[in-house]
Amino acid sequence: MSPSRLKIYASLRRYCQDDRGATSVEYGLVTALIVLMTVAAMELTGSGVANILTYMSTTIDNAGS
Repeated sequence: MSPSRLKIYASLRRYCQDDRGATSVEYGLVTALIVLMTVAAMELTGSGVANILTYMSTTIDNAGS
C-alpha cells in the first residue's frame, strides 16, 4: 500500500473507533422520547382537564347568582 492510502486507512480506523459523540446522540434520543411522551399525555388528558375546568367555572358562576 502507498503511504497516502495507509494514512487514509488509519484516519478511517480512528474515526470509526471514536465514540465521543455517541453520548450526546443518546441524550438527544432520550430527550426526544420524553418530549413525545409528554405531548401524547397532554393530548390524552387535555379535553378531560378542559371539561373539569368548565364544570368548575359554571358551578362557581351559578353559586354566585
